[in-house]
Order: sequence, then C-alpha cells, then structure tokens
Amino acid sequence: MGDLSLTETLVNLLTCAPYFGMARSVPVAKGVVGAVWNRVFSVSCKFTGFCALLYHLSKGKIRHFFRRLDYTSVALSAVSLTLARSAEGRRPVFLCAVSAALAPFQPLLVAGAHVLGTEFSFLRRALKDPNLRDRHFVHTCAGVTAFGAFYGDDWFPQVPYLHAIWHVLSAYATSTTSCLVAP
Repeated sequence: MGDLSLTETLVNLLTCAPYFGMARSVPVAKGVVGAVWNRVFSVSCKFTGFCALLYHLSKGKIRHFFRRLDYTSVALSAVSLTLARSAEGRRPVFLCAVSAALAPFQPLLVAGAHVLGTEFSFLRRALKDPNLRDRHFVHTCAGVTAFGAFYGDDWFPQVPYLHAIWHVLSAYATSTTSCLVAP
C-alpha cells in the first residue's frame, strides 16, 4: 500500500535501501561449503529491494503485478535464508524447491512458514548460547513491530509511512539473523 502522496512515495523509495545494505552484510566466504547459499540469500535481498523499488515507482494496472512480485520476492528471500542458515547435512533443499515453486501463488504462506522456521532456529540457538540472547530479543522486537506495520498498512491504508516503517524494520530484523548464517 502506501504511496498516498509524493512525499510518502519518496520515503518508501528511500526505505528500500536497507535491503541492499542487508545484502552487503551477508557473510560470504569463498571456498567454504555452503557459501553458495549465502550468496543466493544476498542476491535475494537485493532482488527484494529491487522489486520494492519497482512497486513504488509503478502506477496504473502494472502496479498490481509489481505488488505481487514484491510479495513473491519476500517469500523467495525467506526461502533462501532457510537454505543459508541450515547446516550442510540438514539443508532442506527439496522443501525449499517446492516452496520456491509455490511462492508466486502463495507468497504470504511460503514467507510465513520459512520465517517461523528461522524464528524457531534463532530461538533454539539463543537458548543454548547466552551471547545471542540480546540479539534475539532485539530481532524479535523488530520483527514483531515490522509485522504490525505490514498488516497495519493493509488495515489502515490512510495512515502514512506505515509501509516505510515495514521496510526499515523488516530489513533490520532480517539483518540481525546474520549470526545464523556462517561464512
């Protein structure tokens, strides 16, 4: 939603930048087993930012298509994070391939399932490692607030800048999962 005024559109466009910054922060070490999945996750973050830019720049009938593409890119990014954070012997490649195939048709379901998996994985790691607890708490707070902004944008479309808040908080919450993605 969003884009009720030129100012809001500009803010929404500017708040696409964190997705590109998040892509740069993904640890990618050459020659390390599994690094290809980190690269895929990094590219998917850039793709999400690019699709968000297209959506906010579009007008008319094409806007609906770009909104769907935006949702799909978020789902694919969630799938690629699942692949990047999973251990080498336990990587759910088949499940993620099925999810990627379903993403254009059910992007919110796919994204939700993979986000829940990531949240559960992060919680398990934080319970085992006290050094991760603060990061997990910040991640959870940012994620829940982002979720509220995302749905608030649909429920209260007349409230300006909710979509921009969603951009910033979702990118921030996702960037805090870098501890789950080994270089």
